[in-house]
Amino acid sequence: MFRNMLLITSGMLLAADTGAGSTPPEAEIPGENKPVDLKQAPGNRVAEFEQVLKDFVRATNTSKAKAKLASEMAREHFQAHGDTSFYAKLAETIKKHANNYVRLQAYLVWVTAFAPVKIESGKFLKDKERAEGFDWDAKVELDGKHYAYTEIAFWDFEPEKPIKQFDADDIMEAMLSTLKRFTGKKYEAKDETATLMLESMEAAVKAVVKPHVAPEAGQQKQAA
Repeated sequence: MFRNMLLITSGMLLAADTGAGSTPPEAEIPGENKPVDLKQAPGNRVAEFEQVLKDFVRATNTSKAKAKLASEMAREHFQAHGDTSFYAKLAETIKKHANNYVRLQAYLVWVTAFAPVKIESGKFLKDKERAEGFDWDAKVELDGKHYAYTEIAFWDFEPEKPIKQFDADDIMEAMLSTLKRFTGKKYEAKDETATLMLESMEAAVKAVVKPHVAPEAGQQKQAA
């Protein structure tokens, strides 16, 4: 069963790599969104719709401005009283209501960058080592520029990482890496089923990957 499943997967990889079964560029994708004249939309609710969009943008901007202000107040409260409760309350609020656009992880990075605070097991704690002699007026460097805690919103302090693209070669490389790991000395199959699956997968993947890695391997040998 495992062998058949792996062979089917290999066939799918080969088909994807050769372009078999792909949709021709000129083919129309069913349900594809096309530009329409809003004035011709059913009911002609253009003005109402555009007002809703404006309200949405306004509400989002207001919400982000409040989130920025709250983060600054939490920092000032900690500086004055050594109390991290404001930090924790804002983190919980972001997690429950706004993590889709102000990003909790960016907030945590901002907190620890601008104050002697550490986060352990989800708790905000005073970092006693950093607190001694901490310069509250110091600016923090980011991408060659220096910012005070009020000069950069926490969601911009750690910009969202761009989505990485991958191709068939990347997938094949990862699969070979996995096989190499499980065939190494640090791992041992628990039973015959695991051994059979590993052997079958190794054979199937090598059959697919070989045409892609062979030229590069040949170049490396020539260079050597």
